[in-house]
Amino acid sequence: MKKIFFIIILILAGTVLVSFLIDSNKNDNNTIVIYIDRDVDKKELVKKDIYNAFIKEKIYKNIIFSNFDAQNIDSYIVSNGKNSIFVTSTKYKSNLFSIKSLEYLNTIVAASSFKNTETNIDYNTLLSNYTRSDKLNVKKINEIFDDNSRIVVLPYNYLNLHMKPLKVDGIFPSVYNVKKGIYPGSVRVFLSTVNHKIYRQCKKFITVNAFNKSINRLFSIIAGGDIMLGRAVGKYMDRYGIYYPFEKIRQLIEKNDIAFANLECPLTDGGIKFYPNKGIYFRANPATALSLKWCGFDVLSIANNHIFDWGVTGALDTENYLKKAGIKYSGIGETIREASKPATFNIGDIKICFFSMDDIYPIEVKNGKKSLKIYNYSNEVKKIINRLNKNYDVVIVSYHTGIEYKKHPEDQKIKRMRKLIDYGANVVFGSHPHVIQDVEIYKNGIIAYSLGNLIFDQNWSEDTSKGLLLEIGFIGKKPIYCRPITVNIIRGQAVLENSLNVRELKLVLNQ
Repeated sequence: MKKIFFIIILILAGTVLVSFLIDSNKNDNNTIVIYIDRDVDKKELVKKDIYNAFIKEKIYKNIIFSNFDAQNIDSYIVSNGKNSIFVTSTKYKSNLFSIKSLEYLNTIVAASSFKNTETNIDYNTLLSNYTRSDKLNVKKINEIFDDNSRIVVLPYNYLNLHMKPLKVDGIFPSVYNVKKGIYPGSVRVFLSTVNHKIYRQCKKFITVNAFNKSINRLFSIIAGGDIMLGRAVGKYMDRYGIYYPFEKIRQLIEKNDIAFANLECPLTDGGIKFYPNKGIYFRANPATALSLKWCGFDVLSIANNHIFDWGVTGALDTENYLKKAGIKYSGIGETIREASKPATFNIGDIKICFFSMDDIYPIEVKNGKKSLKIYNYSNEVKKIINRLNKNYDVVIVSYHTGIEYKKHPEDQKIKRMRKLIDYGANVVFGSHPHVIQDVEIYKNGIIAYSLGNLIFDQNWSEDTSKGLLLEIGFIGKKPIYCRPITVNIIRGQAVLENSLNVRELKLVLNQ
């Protein structure tokens, strides 16, 4: 009898123990501890992201957040490492345990409609308005921006040209600021754990976050207007050095992946004046090619009405000196076919091309049997843009055209530049008027009708002494923002004025 009683007691005890273990395991599965290294910046953004991912996706019922010192990670793993994630700013290794780590990146941005006058919010406002969501769609975003007074916080990869990104604590969410972690809405940390199940959950959490996929396809292009390094500008360079015109803009230019401008003068000390009755002839010291490279320019258009000022020799010299400096160019060639060849770049798996053309006389120069041509707008341009669109992810067109010193583009110019977008160009940069004209968002493309002067000596008016640097951010082939920055030209030197919001530049939203 005692033996039977003892067996019953053992069975009951075992049942209680199993029940206890099941409940304990259940509780463990319902709770996760997130240890955040004290050195991690933007802890609140990290907490909000993890909380929203794990709680809202119903992976865990409870999350406990705690600070820790990453140098003592082993002791934390011993005490409570089974159901824990360790968040650190750098990738840590344990001396005792096998740790699995994942890099987590995220950027959130505040945006509004262009009719909203707000340009800046503080970090706390950004955070309080952030709700992590991977289920936003175009329809919902359009509904949000129907309300002109509303500011919405979105994942960075949801930005598009029809919304205005806002600064946070005075810092614009440029590609450079996001990649470098300067922008307050950006976070980059490592999530580490010894638990394989939690690791798989983290991996899913990171995969869901589209920004992790986008970061390697994130790049920016900056474009400036007309550069003329002769006449009075050349004299300033003789006095202050060849880098002088670019000293105040170099830092901004270098922060972009590709920098572009229109070179409005041959780089030559030879040749003879072509078209003797032309009246105005430009040329610059060939050494200035080094200053263009020093400033950060990667590609230039030489399709304009001054590249042939000093004949075939001057144009070929320009090509030669740009090549030696490591600067790409487009716009001229011995045949029309060669003149239409673009300058090309690869950023990761993204293929980018720059195609240049000119409508302003002269568009051809000869020296005996040798001749050079510029591609000008014709019925063939549609075929060219279509072909480029098939072979490249991003097509940039530089178009030298229009009426000088006119503040607004003429109807024919508007029609032609919009057609370039219709044909498949992503961006069109205009030059020749020597003054800033409107910037337009047309469909899903950008048209800058004239970027004005970047480096020039036309100091007789305020309009000709101003220029525009236009920074465009991309995720893959998709342009996500268009940021205009004005420059003043003072004694032959470009000086940054300010970062305008696009509305001040009379940006046109043409849906």
